[in-house]
Amino acid sequence: MEVKFIDREAEWRWLEEAYRAPGAQLLVLYGRRRIGKTALVERFVAEKGGIYHMCTYDYVERNVKELLAKLASYTGEGYLSRLEPRLDVFLEAYARFASRERIVLVLDEFQYLVEIDPAVPSLLQRAWDLSLSRTRAFILLVGSSVGMIEEKVLSRKSPLYGRRTGSWKMGEIPPGRLGEFLPGWGAEEVFKAWAVVGGVPYYLRLFDPAQSFEENLTRLFRKGGPLYEEPLFLLREELREPRVYIAILEAIAAGRNTLGEIADYAGVDKPKASKYLWVLQHLDIVRREVPLGAKRRGLYYVKDNLFRFWFRFVYPNISSLELGNDKPLRSAEALSQYFGEMLEEFVRRYSPAIFGVELKKYVKRDVDIDLAGEAGGCRIYGEVKWSADVDAEAVARELAWKKGGDVYVVVARGFRKRTPHSYTLEEVFDVLRGGRRIELCKS
Repeated sequence: MEVKFIDREAEWRWLEEAYRAPGAQLLVLYGRRRIGKTALVERFVAEKGGIYHMCTYDYVERNVKELLAKLASYTGEGYLSRLEPRLDVFLEAYARFASRERIVLVLDEFQYLVEIDPAVPSLLQRAWDLSLSRTRAFILLVGSSVGMIEEKVLSRKSPLYGRRTGSWKMGEIPPGRLGEFLPGWGAEEVFKAWAVVGGVPYYLRLFDPAQSFEENLTRLFRKGGPLYEEPLFLLREELREPRVYIAILEAIAAGRNTLGEIADYAGVDKPKASKYLWVLQHLDIVRREVPLGAKRRGLYYVKDNLFRFWFRFVYPNISSLELGNDKPLRSAEALSQYFGEMLEEFVRRYSPAIFGVELKKYVKRDVDIDLAGEAGGCRIYGEVKWSADVDAEAVARELAWKKGGDVYVVVARGFRKRTPHSYTLEEVFDVLRGGRRIELCKS
């Protein structure tokens, strides 16, 4: 059964515009694993015609031999498969045919070729300068190792610098489209899925809407489940010293958010911890945030939802899970606390789309407020509650006592008493699905 293709309209338009543009195209499409790059480019090749090749860790010659065979099959010129399997030979042959027609050439997981032979970017650069740039070539380099693609293909140090005609980093599915992966689920269940795996298409498709959220959670993260070891696999693929990064992520997940606390927990000095944290930020696994009211003291949080959940519920309980005890995945109290934290994160992260203004956390001495921002001189403060029985009037009064403002926002699963600026999770999702943005400050 064909999998329904959800979202990615912007990425598709980017590819279409490049395909219709005159002249040769050398494009780079990259992003974290499981984000949907391969599904997108396979669909594009199927529609336009061309060659798709998944690079492997085998010898470059073996990869080139497959490429020559695919070019021979596409063009009907059998002699191509008998050429010497060298990358420069293949690129020269491809250039000859690309001089007459637009032939899409996708090199998926391109970083594998670069790892086994660092000369690959130089060979491609030479072929581009000598011939490919003057043809109708359409070359799409696809990569999942974000760090390597940015260093070996996109950076100034790369031989390919200045040659690419476009690049696109694929991100997660926007929250308004999440429900399309989970038909029949309400806003609360959809939000919980986001809180656990984010907007990564592959992970969202692992959920079975016919099962309850709790049943899905146990099935996905128990020993032998598809996500039981996923973060470890991703770290080992991307990083050379996963052990230290694991310790740093464990520290942050346990609530140690300052540089000093993280360094002490991981057993490294602050300069080294800062370097490791920079790498994790670069990979979109960790983020650094300076709350409003704070004096440049940045706090670190796990940004990637799968990593955040895994280091909270799986990694600390690995011994129990190894023995088949999945009780840690079903702790109602721990899950409720986690979802409360993630609802705060959700509202802050998507506040520009919901309210038209960025709302951040406010921390100053003994004052801690979930949401704070300003729009045209209008001061906004707010609280986010996981409860379904919130007295929004009482929350607004407490906010006014903590910090005088113009608008007091309350977001919760449900309310006992409401105010003009109280919003349910369902109402927030309605906005994100394409409804009218909530206007907090009347102009």
